[in-house]
Amino acid sequence: VGRELVASSEAQIRERLRERGMSEYLLHPLSLEDIRRTVNDAQKFRFAEEYLVCDILGRGSSGVVHKAKRLRDGKLFALKEIPTRQLKRAAKESLDMEVQLLQKLSWPTLASLEDAWELTQQKLRIIVMPLLSGGTLKDWIEAINGGEEGTESVGVRSAVSSSSISSHVDSRPSHAPDWYLQTLHGLTYLHWNGILHRDIKPGNLLLEAGGRLLQIGDFGSALLMPGPGPHPKFGNDVGAGVCTPHYSAPETTMMSRSSASSDMWCVGATFFEVVTLESLIPMDFDFQELDDREVWERLLEDQLEFLQ
Repeated sequence: VGRELVASSEAQIRERLRERGMSEYLLHPLSLEDIRRTVNDAQKFRFAEEYLVCDILGRGSSGVVHKAKRLRDGKLFALKEIPTRQLKRAAKESLDMEVQLLQKLSWPTLASLEDAWELTQQKLRIIVMPLLSGGTLKDWIEAINGGEEGTESVGVRSAVSSSSISSHVDSRPSHAPDWYLQTLHGLTYLHWNGILHRDIKPGNLLLEAGGRLLQIGDFGSALLMPGPGPHPKFGNDVGAGVCTPHYSAPETTMMSRSSASSDMWCVGATFFEVVTLESLIPMDFDFQELDDREVWERLLEDQLEFLQ
């Protein structure tokens, strides 16, 4: 360009161009490959551009959950960022299974999947789900007991605020049966479709604002039952996977096996805590002792006396 304009510096080139009616020129033309790469990068972020990330709802070892607004209609969602760079193969397979199950399932008492994608360059998996603003049963129990919110690993869960929980914190007698029935409603649908949740607990039961409506969430430990079905059927069990000891069934603790019955035990342990505000298995209990069947029997006898 400089040779054609008889100019030796960028300032002279710009001056000659202005004299000819051109205010700018291209210093670095884009190659066809550059254009293709730019288009591909833009496509990877196509979904991300549909959401405006707002507040952080929670952090944990598995990732960060944000409140996100969908730009086209202003609707709020829970958007979870899961770093995959350090995940081991089993953890990645579990994450893939969770997304596949959420894409397959559609039921009023199960948390649904709105969107999911992967940012390969950033090594992030993004999961978008409806935002439930009533907290979880765990938050509700802690609010009743006057405790602080827990810091367990983050699932795809709701925003939690003291005001949203306090709005229904005194309604335990009327809401507990509704919560129990809705949990059974969701779990029955899962089992009928050959799926074990394997981690039913208060922290994975999500509440709508007002506290009456409940959904089962966090399918990171869920697994398909073997065999063609119909499900569930007697003797059809799988490995225990990752579970929470305070709510685990005896066969899960002693033999590392889980079945539909194990999920039902978790429901019982969860609602024992909802009704009594005490954990079925005391928090200071030595879990190594639970390998002994007699210890289980004594423990349950004590809790039965407590209920009576």
